[in-house]
Amino acid sequence: MFKIKKVQIFILSLFNITICIGQTSSLRRTMCYSLTEIKDSAPKQIASFRVTKRSLSDIKLWGGNDYKIESADNSLSKKQIKNEIFALISSDSIFINCHKLKLQNEFALATLKDSLLIFKAGIPQEGKETHDIMRKAFIAGPIAGGIAGAQAALIRYLYILNINTEKLELLSEKYVIQLLKNKPETLKLYESEKSKEESVLLKYYFLSKQ
Repeated sequence: MFKIKKVQIFILSLFNITICIGQTSSLRRTMCYSLTEIKDSAPKQIASFRVTKRSLSDIKLWGGNDYKIESADNSLSKKQIKNEIFALISSDSIFINCHKLKLQNEFALATLKDSLLIFKAGIPQEGKETHDIMRKAFIAGPIAGGIAGAQAALIRYLYILNINTEKLELLSEKYVIQLLKNKPETLKLYESEKSKEESVLLKYYFLSKQ
């Protein structure tokens, strides 16, 4: 691969943005064509975009990630946005083009912590997870396979993208335990959690290491 309630409130506050499902916001955003531009704070240009939080039914039907990005003034085509733009940045949000990372189409909302971009995205287009889902859908037949495919479209993993090394990693229980090995009290707290693989907990304990 491009290989609790207090906790929930804390995680949501990290994003500093509210976009309801189906709601569209139009803002001028900085376009980045590569990770290098994010690292060097040297974006190419600013343009107006519409950002829409996609509904679950839309994701089930068409697949892809949680945010749809469109040009607000038609200065950029859908093809250009999909294939050329790596990220959009405004004062309070970063949207990563998951297509560029082979994590399905559309965009994901990311948090930048030091040199790490942390975001939730779909199943990789390549790898064991994708192969297993396709095999099960084929065995199940067209109707059951279609239902399974729709459910698979909703699966989300947490990823970490290092803007210096360009290394993409999955944020998993194993990863967090390794990070917390020098913080025994925090590690003990994490190991006492019942749902260690829940994304909100993984992200909370990951950030507690930083």
